[in-house]
Formats: sequence, structure tokens, C-alpha cells
Amino acid sequence: ICDFLVFVIHQGGCAKTEEEEAASSEEDSSSVRGSGFCKWFNVRMGFGFLSMTHREGICLDSPVDVFVHQSKLHMEGFRSLKEGEAVAFTFKRCFNCGGPNHHAKECQLPPQPKKCHFCQSITHMVANCPIKAQQLSPGSQGKSTASTTGEEEDMSHTPFPPDSSD
Repeated sequence: ICDFLVFVIHQGGCAKTEEEEAASSEEDSSSVRGSGFCKWFNVRMGFGFLSMTHREGICLDSPVDVFVHQSKLHMEGFRSLKEGEAVAFTFKRCFNCGGPNHHAKECQLPPQPKKCHFCQSITHMVANCPIKAQQLSPGSQGKSTASTTGEEEDMSHTPFPPDSSD
């Protein structure tokens, strides 16, 4: 089971709070972005399945089922999904091996060397990552990093056509 956040898409954008925007700007390379639609969701039980059709913006050959619990839904009001509703989400990979579908404590591999969670290098940790620092600094010239990561956030979502119900 992956640790992930689900954002419900409304007319091509994601419904997120400022707090969620800040959290999403801090994502590193262990986070994977997916998008698709709600396959089914049981409101009474508080869980369901998503059908992931895109991973990192690339269309998948066949949809992948992803379990979702209501506690991971980020939206206004009552947290639930409707069948067919478009969603975008992020999920984390195993910090030990980088594989999907499990966390480090459930990893079948022996402990791997510690590495940077941003670029996966074993020569440094994320706090001293030159690649992360380089990505955050170009173009900022005194501006806060939140403004540059906000632009990336807008471009990263897979656009969905507007609802055709007139």
C-alpha cells in the first residue's frame, strides 16, 4: 500500500489549499505523480479504487488500480469520490530500494546504503544536495522558492477536458 495524496480535479485544475501547495512544492524524487479517475468509492466504508491512466504525465498501456482511503483525499467538505471523477495524486516509493507498492519497513531487500532522497546519490544527503539547490536557485534572484515551484506545480498537472454536460 502506497502513501499518497489524492487531489480532486475541477475543470482542469486541482482543488488544493495553500498548505497543500507548500507541501507539494517540497516533494522530492521519491514522489511519483499519477492521474486518472475514480473506479469506485464506498462512502460508508470510506475507501475505493482509482484507475491510474497516467504516471509522471505518460499514458499507461493499461490502467492500474490504486487503493484510496478517504483520509488521503484533499478536498473541501465531505471527503468522497464519485465514479468516473477525474483525480490527480502523488505517492511515495520505498526509501530503501525505490520500488513501488511498499514502504522501507516492508522491503524484501537488505538495507541499502543511505542516499539522497532527492537525486539518489550515495555521496551526500538531501540537506546538502547540489542538484536540489541548483533547481531551486535558477531564476529566483532574491525571490522566494515558493514562487518558482508554484509555476512548476501549475504545469505538472495532466489537463482533462472540461465536462461536456451543457
